[in-house]
Amino acid sequence: MYYQRAFICGHFSFEGKFTYQEIKEGEWTPAKESITEDEREGYYLNFQKFILSNKNGGCTSFKLVINKDIWIGKGKKKGNETIYVNELRLYLFPFNIALFSIEIEQKSDSIKKICANTRRLRNCWNYGDISSEWNERITMPLRNICKKLKKKEDASFHDLVENSNRMKVFQVVWSDKGFTHLDQTDKECLLYNLCTADAKTDAQGLKIDENYDYIANTIDKSRLSVFKEWEAISLLDSFTVLYYEKNPIGISKIDFPSSNNCNAKQSIKNNKDNNDEWGKRFRLLYIYALFQKCYLFNLNNLNNSILHKRNNAPKSNEFTGLKNAYSLIYRRLRIFLGIEKTQLANLTSEMKKFEFEYVFHNISYYRFTTELYSSFYSGLEVASEKEEVYRLINAKQTELSASKGDAINMVILLLTLFTLFEAISAACELLNNIIPYDKWLPSSSIGYLLFSTIFLVLFGRLIWIYIRDFTR
Repeated sequence: MYYQRAFICGHFSFEGKFTYQEIKEGEWTPAKESITEDEREGYYLNFQKFILSNKNGGCTSFKLVINKDIWIGKGKKKGNETIYVNELRLYLFPFNIALFSIEIEQKSDSIKKICANTRRLRNCWNYGDISSEWNERITMPLRNICKKLKKKEDASFHDLVENSNRMKVFQVVWSDKGFTHLDQTDKECLLYNLCTADAKTDAQGLKIDENYDYIANTIDKSRLSVFKEWEAISLLDSFTVLYYEKNPIGISKIDFPSSNNCNAKQSIKNNKDNNDEWGKRFRLLYIYALFQKCYLFNLNNLNNSILHKRNNAPKSNEFTGLKNAYSLIYRRLRIFLGIEKTQLANLTSEMKKFEFEYVFHNISYYRFTTELYSSFYSGLEVASEKEEVYRLINAKQTELSASKGDAINMVILLLTLFTLFEAISAACELLNNIIPYDKWLPSSSIGYLLFSTIFLVLFGRLIWIYIRDFTR
């Protein structure tokens, strides 16, 4: 028999501040992490305060206890398509990031069945096709809390997970007979199929339709193998631990009764022991890494969208009138005076706050915990999101510097225009002294007017050529 314990995690952004009463109205209660004092002491103090204090300024968590077998089939209830759901967790982070997890447990004599169920439940856009019991117990509480936090009249399935339809999965899988009899290739195939929730696999999870070289390369890059009892791989959508030995230590011992509709009180009593490291301490590390990923992803989406709109705005290659010239001069002066740098200043300030207050480079005193967090961080590709933010900041700083240079050139041009008339007047006066206008023209006024016009046309043509090239 195969067993799985999983946390299916999603995220969405919410509006403004929240109150405890708003959350508790939906039967959610403040969640205190039940980790021992020794386990708590394994973390640096700043990280403890952030992830465990349950106060504003850090992570505030709530829970909704389910403790029930829930049927997830379609149509009328039949067959044994049930998932045991322990509880829902809600994590409210700074920058208005909300994360939630659905803690499920399942057992089956088929790895394929476990993968198919996981794949189905991680796609929240398909929740409307799952049983009414699932929607009543799981979907509606999540939609209600999403509606309250987003300040919306209603929340759809699409609102539960932003930017995607697939939720992340943090899971531990084992067997009552173990997997030590498998060779290395079969172990890697099984681990990869579980992590990708491949429903096309065979019952034992050993079939691979893709190129095995690609899979082996992916596993080598994403593998976490510290102890001989288990291995894990961390990918963008999931983190999977596979215990090779039977009766694993360090996770809750799921004691499913023989009946599919197990007694909730008996199951939860048997499931919760003091050795549940994956379900308590390590889950929090994954949630923290996921918070960073979601925040940086949203930040990149927002700023790339603004940058894209600006770059695709219609541009004029040359002036069509004084109004365009005035608009260009006005915009350049605003940039020069620092009025137009609001977006860059806000982005830089927000990233400084994020890095200083919510990024903990030292999390744990223990080497294994540090390596585990590094695996989460790498699999979720947090570093690449952060690099993209700083790339945008650098690009905008370069653009701002260039705009300031252009603004200085424009100021110089304006000063040149102001002195132009004085230069024309002096030139006309010089010509009048050399060849008096009234000797060969009806009057001196006509001479001054004629040569002023000629000089204006010449200088105007030169300025026109400069401005035309400047604005391209």
